[in-house]
Amino acid sequence: MNTIDRARHRWMEILPRLGIDRQFLQNKHGPCPLCGGKDRYRFDDKDGSGSYYCHQCGAGVGVILLRKLHGWDFKTACDEIDGIIGTDAAPVAPPPPQKPDQRRAEAIRRAIAQAVSPAVVDACLSRRGISARSPALLGDARCPYFDDDRRLVGHFPAMVAPILGLGSDGFTFLMATAFTAVVIATSRDYLAAEGASPQQADRMHAAFTKSVMLHVTAWTRPYVGAADW
Repeated sequence: MNTIDRARHRWMEILPRLGIDRQFLQNKHGPCPLCGGKDRYRFDDKDGSGSYYCHQCGAGVGVILLRKLHGWDFKTACDEIDGIIGTDAAPVAPPPPQKPDQRRAEAIRRAIAQAVSPAVVDACLSRRGISARSPALLGDARCPYFDDDRRLVGHFPAMVAPILGLGSDGFTFLMATAFTAVVIATSRDYLAAEGASPQQADRMHAAFTKSVMLHVTAWTRPYVGAADW
C-alpha cells in the first residue's frame, strides 16, 4: 500500500501538521492558502482524497496542495506524510454519512463558531438606537447569504442568535426568540448600509425572514407545552 492509499480519509489530521491551517479545510468558499484569494477556494475532501478547488489555482488533492504550498517534489511530500502516519498504517475506513439532523446541527455549530465579531452586533443595534445587549447575540462579519434558490448572493455582516433553551425563569428562551422580530425588522436597512444593492437586500431579507421564522418555530417546539402549541 502506497502513501496516498494510507493517507486516504486522514487529510484532516495530516494537513494541519504540515502547514495547512484548519480554516482552509472547510467545504465552503473561503480564502485560498495558495494564492491568497479571499473567496475562491473550498476543501471538499472527496472520497477522502484531500481534494480542493480554487477558481485561480485549479483543482487538486491533498498531496498536490502540500507540494504547491511548500514547493516539494512528490517524493518529499510522501516522505513528510509518512512521517506523520507511518509506513505500515492500515487504511482508515470512511466516516459514516451524517444524517440530515446531524448535518443541520453541524452547520449550526459552524455558524456559531464563526460568529466572533461583537462589533457587528454593536454597529447594527447602535445605528438603530437600541441599547439592549445580550450574550445570546453574536456577530459574523462575513456570513454567507443565499436566496430562495440556494444561490450564494455574497458575504455580509450578520447577527446570530442561537436558541439556548428555557432557563429557570424563561429569560434565556425569550431573549433568543423575541429578538428575532427586531433582527428581521432592521436587517434590510443594515444590509443596504453594508454595500448590498437594493435588489440584493430585498432578496436576502426575504430569504432571511423565512429562514429565521422556520428555525425559531422548529427549535422552540420542544420547549412549548402541547396545549400552547
